[in-house]
Amino acid sequence: MGQYHTLFNLDKLEVVNPHELGFGAKQVEHTGFKGSLSDILYALTAYKSARGGGDFADDGGIFKGRWHGDRVAVIGDYYEESDLPAAWAEALSDIGEPTKFKDITNEIRPSVVALFDPKGESDYRSLSQQLADYASVK
Repeated sequence: MGQYHTLFNLDKLEVVNPHELGFGAKQVEHTGFKGSLSDILYALTAYKSARGGGDFADDGGIFKGRWHGDRVAVIGDYYEESDLPAAWAEALSDIGEPTKFKDITNEIRPSVVALFDPKGESDYRSLSQQLADYASVK
């Protein structure tokens, strides 16, 4: 078993579910390959404007920079209130309430594939194939 982690935006009340992207939900399953959950969090919190070579292309705020400047956290299902700043307690008070946080995973999925796996190849395993495999068994 183990603890499963999810990306939360406490200001916009949005969530990204690793399982919906075809990833495991344990911390060790989130890093170390192109298009990982760590990469997704980086893109969500990056500054929105592309200002030079090597910046992510502008996608109209659907994905890149969507969470820039917001309070975000990777929170496991074994979390305790004392694990996070007291000021965040109100936002997390109903974390298990399905209607409180909007799941944006499917909304950002096309942007994730376009950004991290545009040619259908990656360092670890094709992210687009990973997503297709997950969708086919769901």
